[in-house]
Amino acid sequence: MLCAVITDDNLKKIEEANQLADLIELRIDLFKNPKLKKIQKLRQACRIPVIFKGGEQFLSCQPDYVDLPYESDPALFEKCRGIKRICSFHECEKSPENLDFIFNRPAEIYKVATMARSSIDVLKMLLFVKEQKKPVIGICMGELGAATRILAPVVGSPFTYAPIDKSEQCAPGQLSLQELAETYRYRELDKETELFALIGNPVHKSPSHLVHNIAFGEFGLNAVYVKMQVTPEELPAFLPLARKVGFRGFSVTMPLKERVIPLLNKIYDDVGAINTLLFKRKKIHGWNTDGRGALDAIERVENVRGKRMVLLGAGGVAKGIGSEAKKRGAQLIILNRNLSRARDLAEELGGESANLADFPAVAEQGYDMVVNCTPILPIDPDDLLENRLVMDVISNPRETPLLLAAKEKGCRTVSGYKMFILQAVEQYEHWFNLHG
Repeated sequence: MLCAVITDDNLKKIEEANQLADLIELRIDLFKNPKLKKIQKLRQACRIPVIFKGGEQFLSCQPDYVDLPYESDPALFEKCRGIKRICSFHECEKSPENLDFIFNRPAEIYKVATMARSSIDVLKMLLFVKEQKKPVIGICMGELGAATRILAPVVGSPFTYAPIDKSEQCAPGQLSLQELAETYRYRELDKETELFALIGNPVHKSPSHLVHNIAFGEFGLNAVYVKMQVTPEELPAFLPLARKVGFRGFSVTMPLKERVIPLLNKIYDDVGAINTLLFKRKKIHGWNTDGRGALDAIERVENVRGKRMVLLGAGGVAKGIGSEAKKRGAQLIILNRNLSRARDLAEELGGESANLADFPAVAEQGYDMVVNCTPILPIDPDDLLENRLVMDVISNPRETPLLLAAKEKGCRTVSGYKMFILQAVEQYEHWFNLHG
């Protein structure tokens, strides 16, 4: 269920919540000078179950639930018998290792809200909720903890909290009612829902949650896709915990595409970078769909065989694209700030190498295509040659500064969003065994 959080005594907000939510939390603790008559009027306006938070003196208004902080006088818990009690614990600085103490209070529902400091905190919270026999709402606050709000029905939480409008959030990381209901199809999620996520750092600009969740809905799949910020240091602990929570697969972005390889049991694309993971029969399987997605997008505009292709960057994305481009007959020139990395990749793929600062000299020698495999603009776009093909792997925004500059020079351009869609299609094939 979705619980609309109301932070002021606004009857219009109550009416909106009646339409959008399944229950309402009145944050009386945040109201300015609350009075009994006003609370009675607000309570009467609620046509769905209501929670009082911070308004124990107004229990005569007969809320369906009352939120009682764990630190409250134990006598208050006894006083509130007859109303469904939510025992809540908040830790705004960290996520404690042991949360079992909360069950020391008598309550119908338990709520734990802690501050997420890592992806590990998020997974531990999801696992804590999943393993309980009692109804528990487990929330990791902050942007890192968004997945705990989205996946509440999957791990067994009775409901999650959300403002009507995201600008009205009263806790860091809250998503709006509309975002939960429409983007993530929250009301369709259950304990059988299959879990997928984008992992890496950063992930906030990626449109992957929009694209994948729309596709899941269109194809009638009981699945949901979230984004989780994961650092290389967290990755070894993250994967086994994610399996316990119930995740089935991942999209992998920078800087994890190379770091994940030693943790896999089976690799299908030996290109030195992996962007697709699947948990299958107690093993972790890995593929690279970046290369095929990028080259398919490019070859919808121009064939690469025999063409001189400049790759800007020598990281995981460049490895995937370079490997596939070589298979299709392109001649590679790899540029990177770290020249030794460019040389290593060029030697591996059979191409030329140079420093990124040498792009003007490379351009003088001539090229047919430029593919930016970095998350930034690594060259001066004034150095681009006219009437060539230019691709940028950045998917958001679709029109990057590099592509805009290329268009001004009469170049044919390929958006990273096209690559993203094509590689995502192949990810689906692996996740849902569409190869047969």
